[in-house]
Amino acid sequence: MCMNSNKEITDELIVKYLSGDASPEEAMEIVDWLREPSSKVRFEYFEKSWNASAAKAKPKFNEQKAWSKIGSRIETGKRPQGNQVQLSWWATKSFKIAASLLLVAVSAILVKLNLPDNTKYTVLTTQSETKSVILTDQSEITLFRFSSIEYPAEFSKKNREIIFSKGEAFFQITHDHEKPFVIHTPTVSVRVIGTEFNVAVTRNQTEVSVKEGKVLVYNASDSTYLTGGLNGVFNQGKKINVVDNAIDNNVWSYATHKLTFKNTPLKSVIKDLEKAFSCTISATNEDIGKCKLTATFENDSVDKIITLIAETLSLRVKRNGEVYILEGEGCP
Repeated sequence: MCMNSNKEITDELIVKYLSGDASPEEAMEIVDWLREPSSKVRFEYFEKSWNASAAKAKPKFNEQKAWSKIGSRIETGKRPQGNQVQLSWWATKSFKIAASLLLVAVSAILVKLNLPDNTKYTVLTTQSETKSVILTDQSEITLFRFSSIEYPAEFSKKNREIIFSKGEAFFQITHDHEKPFVIHTPTVSVRVIGTEFNVAVTRNQTEVSVKEGKVLVYNASDSTYLTGGLNGVFNQGKKINVVDNAIDNNVWSYATHKLTFKNTPLKSVIKDLEKAFSCTISATNEDIGKCKLTATFENDSVDKIITLIAETLSLRVKRNGEVYILEGEGCP
């Protein structure tokens, strides 16, 4: 059965599906809807929330009631219009499990087997390292530490879509006016033609910072365009908050390997270096953090950068593994 494109999948219907109270027709609507990557992200968010609340409340499931809804459909031969779906095997007693769990399991299988255009998605996850991947359209994604994305081995003829579930990444998207690039996160989607931007994703928030070009950030209830120099933050259930000229280009230095400081307190410099190089930098007294630095570093090692900073600010540096210690009097 093909879902009517005008049919809206509401939060209430998803909850109804997870609770096992959805009719067979409604269940099939959910299954068809889950074929879209953006739908998968939204569904997984609800499923996690549902499972968490269910574990706490431990409600009693009325198996007989749920089974009778499906069983009556099978016995009377009533089926959804469109492509026929074989349900008769459900009647076997050994398979009479709770209807809600069965529907969730079926939908999970269909999502894996029926991605758009039968596209197979590759999962890239980072731990304590940063990784880069070049997609088939020559777009490059630099994935920050403890992040995860899903991308196709090849894009379809109609679109370029990936799923970004958590973490942070810098995107350098190849221009293609005919096939916009879409990033689906748990809270919003980001649509671009071709540009460079950074995206930070948590369960309830997505932050988009644009280096250059133009992107569209949207969800079911809100949307906004962001151009170079703009930063947009979307929190679950709230309007997109856009801030102008508030971007620190060092935010994506983990990908560009370029750091720029202009009369910047060393305390802030240290934070940017720790993010870019996955190291730890400490100072022996607070006055060191008050010193200010004006400098630009590009494709330099962290050893070289810290050594130059120490020489510039009359400090000393010691190293213990990945830990750097700055010593000296500091600044008033």
